[in-house]
Amino acid sequence: MGESSREPKREVKFDEVLAVLSERVDSGYYFEAGREGRMEAVPALQAELGCGRSTLRMVLAVLRDRGVIQSHQGARWVVVARSARRAGDGVSGTSPDGGRPDGPGST
Repeated sequence: MGESSREPKREVKFDEVLAVLSERVDSGYYFEAGREGRMEAVPALQAELGCGRSTLRMVLAVLRDRGVIQSHQGARWVVVARSARRAGDGVSGTSPDGGRPDGPGST
């Protein structure tokens, strides 16, 4: 027989997941409809985004390191309110000094 009309399921890549979650944070998605900044549980995000656990964990670690999200053991990830983030920190990019607190241009 010929090729199957069904394509094999592929895992979404790191950059794609980072872009989706960054856009959600930037747009205020996690503060709409009484969400109070709470993100979906990890298994729900995995299923929705079509990515593996390790990929999602790496993306969440990047967002945490940027000061965009935080978590406590046994709790969901929570988006840090923009007013609580350090000036110059962004989700989609980095600050002019590359995100280092001791880099050029830091005060």
